[in-house]
Amino acid sequence: MENILNEVVSSEDLKKFEKIYNEQLTTSQVTQKAQFEYAWCLVRSRYPADVRKGIVLLEDLGSTWNGSSWWSNCWTSKYSWSWYRNGKEILAK
Repeated sequence: MENILNEVVSSEDLKKFEKIYNEQLTTSQVTQKAQFEYAWCLVRSRYPADVRKGIVLLEDLGSTWNGSSWWSNCWTSKYSWSWYRNGKEILAK
């Protein structure tokens, strides 16, 4: 578990999934998959602002979940999340 908490997203992955998310956002048709993948990259960023943005996107998915099979395997919560990176707590709100 510690490996996951200390994992930092590569800039290539972040750019790739950000591009997909933003392209879909411009058409107002963001899929849950695209939002989750972008959010997952953001919460693994070394920048606290990115982590907070990722948490907000994940919370949004949790509140609008429609029972899709791929999402049912993902962990989410309706409540504010705390993420720990390098001994610091980063809060969504």
